Amino acid sequence: SATNDEGKIVIKTELFPNPASNHFVLNVYDYLPESMYLYLINAQGQTIRRERVFQGSNVIDIEQLPAGVYSVVIYERGAVVKTEKIVVRD
Repeated sequence: SATNDEGKIVIKTELFPNPASNHFVLNVYDYLPESMYLYLINAQGQTIRRERVFQGSNVIDIEQLPAGVYSVVIYERGAVVKTEKIVVRD
């Protein structure tokens, strides 16, 4: 697996479009997840979506979400490996 000098998992991802309105895509490159989950967290810190993600393209439906800025937190085997922001538009 892809690890850095400290033994932490390093994963190359791409998240688009951003801003998004009805869905976004999370691409996971060159890494085969064992137990990877994406958490979508609103501005109040509440987890509003949890989805299993896999190598390749993962389409995340956000059509029902109110507009705002959300954190996308990716966990692999229980550890945070990536955090990004996404803007959801109406």
